[in-house]
Amino acid sequence: MSAPASNSVRAFKLRGKTYRLSKTDVERAVAKVEPRPTEKYAVMIGSRAYPPKQLIEAALHLPPMAFTTMDAQRILGRLGFEVLASERPSSTRTALQRWQPSVPTPQSDQKNQEMREMVDLLAPPEQDDRWMRLRSWFRDAVSETRAKDLFEAYLFASGLEGLKVQREPQEFGGIVDFIISLHEKRIAFEVNELVPVDLDIGSEVELHDPSRPIRERIGAAELELQTVKESCRCLVLYSRCLPWPLFDWRFIYWSMQGSGEITRNPLALARLENSSQQSTGLDAVVVLDQMRSGYIRFQAQIAAQESKLKRSMTTSEYMSELQRARGTERDIFLSRLRVIVHESANAQNPLPKDIFRGPYDEWYGVKDDGQIGRMFVGEEIQSLETENRGSTAS
Repeated sequence: MSAPASNSVRAFKLRGKTYRLSKTDVERAVAKVEPRPTEKYAVMIGSRAYPPKQLIEAALHLPPMAFTTMDAQRILGRLGFEVLASERPSSTRTALQRWQPSVPTPQSDQKNQEMREMVDLLAPPEQDDRWMRLRSWFRDAVSETRAKDLFEAYLFASGLEGLKVQREPQEFGGIVDFIISLHEKRIAFEVNELVPVDLDIGSEVELHDPSRPIRERIGAAELELQTVKESCRCLVLYSRCLPWPLFDWRFIYWSMQGSGEITRNPLALARLENSSQQSTGLDAVVVLDQMRSGYIRFQAQIAAQESKLKRSMTTSEYMSELQRARGTERDIFLSRLRVIVHESANAQNPLPKDIFRGPYDEWYGVKDDGQIGRMFVGEEIQSLETENRGSTAS
C-alpha cells in the first residue's frame, strides 16, 4: 500500500473524539518549534528529531497528559511518518523480543504497533500466562476487537431472517464498523468500548458529570456516521470492567441530550422526559451487555433461603449452595449476551421494531404518554425480575 500524500487528511479517534489531520499540518505546526530531547522513539522532520508526542501536542494543541506515546505513534504512522526506535538496549525491549521476534514498523501489523508502548511500560522480567492475557486485553481494548466480535456474534445468534452484515469504507479512509441490511433497510453501527481511563476525573466539576464518557462517544459516533445516508445510525457501547450505573438508561438519555444543565439541576431530567428536542444526530444508542444471569439467580436463591431460615447463611452453607449451583442456571459464571436499546426521541430513521427482541433484551424510548421509559422487556428478564421480587417478598 502506497504512503498517503502529505496533504491527505486522515480521520482518527483519540479518547472518544474524532480528529482530522494531514502530514502537512504536523510539519507546519512544528516548523518553528525546537524539538525536545528524544528517548525511545523519534520522528525525523528535515534534519531534526522530534519525540512523537511533541508533534501531536503541537498539531492538535492538546496537553501531554491527554494521550500516550502509543497514541502519537499510531496517528503519525497513519499520516505516513516513520517512527524510529532508539537502538539503546533496555530490559523491557529484551523481554518484548522474547514474544515478538522484531519490533513492528508503521507498515507492519497495526495492532502490535499500538500495543508496543504498553508492553514497554509493563513487560515483566519473564514471560507468563497472566502477562500474556493482560497483553491481549490491552490490545483488544485499543482496537475494540472484543466488542466488535461480541456484537457480530449477537447479530448472527439473534436468528433474524435475511440479515446481511458488511463493513463499508467511508471518506478519509474510515470504515463503519457494521452496515446491516434487514428487510431492505440499512442500519449503520459504530462500536465503542469504554475502559477505566474514561472515568478519570480532570476536575471537581466532572464529579457531577457521570455522563461525560458516553456523551463523548456519542459526539464521535455522530461524526463517524454523518456520511452514511438513508440509514438508521446507531452507536453500540460496551464495557468489560466498568460498573453500573454507567449504562443506566437515565445516564444514556442525559448523554444523548448533551445538556450541561442536567448535571447542575437534577430536575432537568423531568423536562428531558417531556421533550422531544433531543440534540443527538443518532437514531439510537445500543448497550451491549454480558449479563450475569447466573449470579442474579443465585443471589435470589440465597435471599429466599435466608428468608425461610430467618437468619443469614453461614459460610459453609453458602459455599455448599455455590457448589450445588454449578452447571445450572444459577451458576455464578453463567452470562447472557444481550442488548439494551435507547431510541432517540427525534430519530429520523428509527430502528425496525422486529430487531433486538431477544429473551434478555430491553428497549427504551418515548412512550405514548410522552415519558421516557421501558417499552419492551424480554421474557427471561421478566422471569429474573419476578424471581427477585419473590425472594424479597418472602
